[in-house]
Amino acid sequence: MSRIRIALPDSIGPGAALFVLLALMALGTELAWAAAPTFVVRYRSATNVYLDGGMALGLHIGDRLAVIVGSETVAELEIVFLAEGSAACRIVNEKRSLRGGDMATLLPRAEAAPSPSPSAEPVASSPPAGTSLQVALPASKPATPIARLRGGVALGLYKVWDAAGFDFEQRLGRIDLTLSDIGGQPLSLNTRFRSRRDQRSLSLGSTRLDKRNDLYELSLRYEPPSDNVAFEVGRLGSSRFSSIGYLDGGLLRVRLASPIQLGGFFGRRADVDGLAVEGRGQKYGGFVRVSPRNPYSAAYDVVVALVREFSLEEISREYVGAEARFGSGAVSVFGRTEVDLNRGWRRDLASDAYQFSNVSTAANLRFSPSVMAVLSYDSRRSYRDYYTRDVPEQIFDELLHQGYRTNLYFGRGYGLNASVGLGVRLEEADNRNSYSYNASLRHGNLFGKSFSLGTDASAFQNDATDGYLVTAQAGKRFGGGHQVDFSYGRSIYRVKTTSQQRVTEYLRLSGRGDLGRHVYLLTDLEYDRGDDLRGPRGYFEVGYQF
Repeated sequence: MSRIRIALPDSIGPGAALFVLLALMALGTELAWAAAPTFVVRYRSATNVYLDGGMALGLHIGDRLAVIVGSETVAELEIVFLAEGSAACRIVNEKRSLRGGDMATLLPRAEAAPSPSPSAEPVASSPPAGTSLQVALPASKPATPIARLRGGVALGLYKVWDAAGFDFEQRLGRIDLTLSDIGGQPLSLNTRFRSRRDQRSLSLGSTRLDKRNDLYELSLRYEPPSDNVAFEVGRLGSSRFSSIGYLDGGLLRVRLASPIQLGGFFGRRADVDGLAVEGRGQKYGGFVRVSPRNPYSAAYDVVVALVREFSLEEISREYVGAEARFGSGAVSVFGRTEVDLNRGWRRDLASDAYQFSNVSTAANLRFSPSVMAVLSYDSRRSYRDYYTRDVPEQIFDELLHQGYRTNLYFGRGYGLNASVGLGVRLEEADNRNSYSYNASLRHGNLFGKSFSLGTDASAFQNDATDGYLVTAQAGKRFGGGHQVDFSYGRSIYRVKTTSQQRVTEYLRLSGRGDLGRHVYLLTDLEYDRGDDLRGPRGYFEVGYQF
């Protein structure tokens, strides 16, 4: 039988040693919690926002991020697709159009749709997402709210008119609701659901229809302020521990003594691409957590878990996952690792009993209130599970992928802001390294504090292509929560094997209107011209926020 080479820990690279060193330094110091991991918005399309960071830096599908300008939360995002170094997000709510260079901060996974921070410069007159709506039973005396409802519902339409005849239309609806303080108890019911219908025009003149109903979460949580005992049951989509992933089942954690908690989970691997609960086999495990009672205002939060996944009656994957956060007023560090345990049929395909499949770390360094740096490292190696065990060794990618990235940010709030960044991705093969560069400059308070101007530039090169993208943006905020943004972009890249150069340009007009009574309207109109895209496209969304 062919054998798969599995790397020993010393092949992980210097990033692993860096994470261990920083973790030990943080454990030995009295620290106060600082900022959560922060990611850069690289690009905004008609329907999604793309981040410069992915699962290699600890992100998980279903994670929430807040875009904060000054002391104001201007948007909230949810991750719907992940790659190693990038993430695509849907916009849960926004008070102004997002653009490249904006900063998105990861929210605690246990918190559903937190209320925006107090606004230093209000831009919307209607209550934002997160405003509580009291639901009371009729009574002759003053009623006590039986629950508090927050979240929103939305309907959207996305259309592409393609010059080559490949038109596309997508109709979607989503529900994002949290019913909290049920019966005056620390109980919450969380629902995240999306329905989507795609219609594509094919080359032969036919039309294909696709329909998807995605249930990301439907869970009941009990989380008292004491945090001595907590549980959640249902479809769990945003666990405190990202290595658990989606789960149809339950999770329980008990605090033995501060700061130590023990917990366990059991269920089936959830298939979010539908409403069925059959799943794809059992998943269960246990974990130890070392964290104060309020981990997101403390110096540390460490979780170590053993996870077992099955397909039918056979083990599919068994691994140990660990996550850690440490922070001070000037430094915060996040680290994550997964170690696959090779037993049974997995050991027959591997030369070692274990494999470091994922090691990543990111550090936020704040030099002053207006200067910050983000340093990150990640390494990933493909692992065998039940569904890939028969893939030939020549096809199965066992190479080690490593990445380094650094970004510097200057400025804060709506004033003058600038950033520069550099990224390097290395692979265990000659001439397969890739490099990326980015810079941005913008001001959000020009001409009476209502106009914004900005420009972004990014470049890349790898063994197959090289190129760049440049964008320019201008926008205006109006009273009553209305805003308009206009942007222009130009991308050029070269295919090295043919020396062919491909150019694409776009013009985009984005707007948000507050219609009153918690109702909003979003529009995004774009016209593309060039080698890869041609023709107009538009996105329209109407929603109601509680």
